[in-house]
Amino acid sequence: MARGLHEKDKKYFGPQWVPILRKAVTDLSWLWSENYGERSSLELVGNRYQLTTRQRLALKRCKALIHSNQVVTTSDSQVLNRVSKWYNLTARVIDKKLPKAWIIDLSNSSSSQKKT
Repeated sequence: MARGLHEKDKKYFGPQWVPILRKAVTDLSWLWSENYGERSSLELVGNRYQLTTRQRLALKRCKALIHSNQVVTTSDSQVLNRVSKWYNLTARVIDKKLPKAWIIDLSNSSSSQKKT
């Protein structure tokens, strides 16, 4: 599977989807914190919010980050609130190396940060 921007990503992750994806990430994070199965949780949330396969895959990748014992670089506040340590390298790299990058902000507030 190729990584990177898909031709329909602007549609699937555009401004109209941001509030829906925020709710979906919150619901999924709660289900995982209550030890519900990954597949059934993803199916339940995906069906509830009528998410595409690509949107569900993006949500699924959050779990690997949440349970990682490595330093996580992401701008997803739902993930950052649950990982043990992180550094905001993502913003630094994007600003410096990819000034034309298309960024989706799913955070509920832009001011919360944890650093180690």
